[in-house]
Amino acid sequence: MDPSTARPPIRLLRVPFDSGHAGVRTGAGPTALSAAGAADRLRGRGHPVTEQALEPSGGWR
Repeated sequence: MDPSTARPPIRLLRVPFDSGHAGVRTGAGPTALSAAGAADRLRGRGHPVTEQALEPSGGWR
């Protein structure tokens, strides 16, 4: 690929929390976007994509 047309890499960080609650309200959005194929759509446009889910540490609430 020509460096002048190379697509920048994208790192998707899923943080599925809203006010300390996992997977509810706006915290459900990151998982829904991932399940709907967000990374695949970006890859389809030529971007190298990595995904990572972030979780709170053990004592956080």
